[in-house]
Amino acid sequence: MHLNDQGEIDKVLEPASDFIALFNVTFRVGVLRFARKDGDDTDRFELRVTGDTAELTLVVTDEFRQELKDNGLPVPKPIKLTRTKPRVASD
Repeated sequence: MHLNDQGEIDKVLEPASDFIALFNVTFRVGVLRFARKDGDDTDRFELRVTGDTAELTLVVTDEFRQELKDNGLPVPKPIKLTRTKPRVASD
């Protein structure tokens, strides 16, 4: 993914092809939290669902926030997701 200057996704560079197992999966008070390994790093996420919409947020530590700032990069904003009806195959 590519982020614009405001931290919003403006382009998907390539479709996902490597799927990584999630761990530390918990659900409390309407928030699904999980983690995944990215090389030596661990990425942590929160998913909040409200009706037909959801927000997927990368949980950013203060250390990572500073690293992004030092490199002139924005903090990624939550990814907004919308539920769609499944497509029905035509006969």
